[in-house]
Amino acid sequence: MFAFYGLYIGFTEGVEKALVADIAPQDLRATAIGLHATLVGIGLLPASIIAGLLWKYFGPAAPFYFGAIMGIIASIGFWRVLKGL
Repeated sequence: MFAFYGLYIGFTEGVEKALVADIAPQDLRATAIGLHATLVGIGLLPASIIAGLLWKYFGPAAPFYFGAIMGIIASIGFWRVLKGL
């Protein structure tokens, strides 16, 4: 599973940073990339806590269902933001 996670990170992390760099104003590009990394890092702690609680109280499938639902919601929001650009 770690190999698949490594592939996932390899395929997505560079694309995320490239998108942030494309969207950000040129004079704030480095700040935007740093802010993106900060927000991702801050978001990982509550996500891990929520996943652990869901696993403990609702079983091992619950975090995956929750992640799928959040992914769909994030995709819709991301699409709307990009549509506005």
